[in-house]
Amino acid sequence: MIAPGEAGAPSSGLSPAGGEGSPDLLEVSGVSFRHGDRTVLAELSFRLCAGERVGLLGPNGAGKTTLLRLLAGLREPAAGRVVFGGRPLSGRSVAERAREIALVPQEAPLDRSITAAELVLTGLAPIAGSWSDGGARGRERAREALAEVGILPLAGRQLHTLSGGELRRALIARALVRGPKLLLMDEPLAGLDLGAQGKLLSIARDAARRGAAVLFALHDVNLALRELPRAILLVSGRIVADGSPAEVLDLARVEQAFGPARADAGGSAFFPRVEG
Repeated sequence: MIAPGEAGAPSSGLSPAGGEGSPDLLEVSGVSFRHGDRTVLAELSFRLCAGERVGLLGPNGAGKTTLLRLLAGLREPAAGRVVFGGRPLSGRSVAERAREIALVPQEAPLDRSITAAELVLTGLAPIAGSWSDGGARGRERAREALAEVGILPLAGRQLHTLSGGELRRALIARALVRGPKLLLMDEPLAGLDLGAQGKLLSIARDAARRGAAVLFALHDVNLALRELPRAILLVSGRIVADGSPAEVLDLARVEQAFGPARADAGGSAFFPRVEG
């Protein structure tokens, strides 16, 4: 136990920002996904390079969560292919994928009686084998991950006693503990205060500086404009723009994705348009 206190060209024609000169870590080519007779994702193509931070923007129901699960290898595309590290993702074993790709889901763990430390240690299973915690070195890695996200003093607390922001950090620590090459985060900032949002954005930046590609789903277009080098805008399962947030997020696209909006005088921030 851990003691407390311790892709093909973008469909929009815009050029992806960041990662220039870096080899592609992930290539998504013509990927589609269907749920029954409904098309959830349609012919998506993009690339991610090591060290990139990319915001996946779009309204509820756009297909962001489905795409993240597909990139984690939890779902198979109906068409197209995903290549990770130069090899088809579908050709990698579950253990191989888990060692190099980590998904931080929106959902909290079903068992809320375990501690934050125990949750993080489950992230070592792909490295340690079976459900081993990796021994002393594994526990040290878990301490390091908890410290990195700023909740090491909460290591011995049961999950049901944590706030939403604290639980989100514990889930991110579980992903970070094995040093993934691709870090996928599903709405990690939802419901968090400004301080917690800043901490999580710093964590994403630090992971990218260590060479990971970081892709996270967001609703907050203003945050993307100010904090991210690149944004992919997904609407109704299709990529409508991919590039720097300043290129991607003009008023017409924001309204296409999210509904009636207004921009400030410089077009550098967007707000709801209130009728009447």
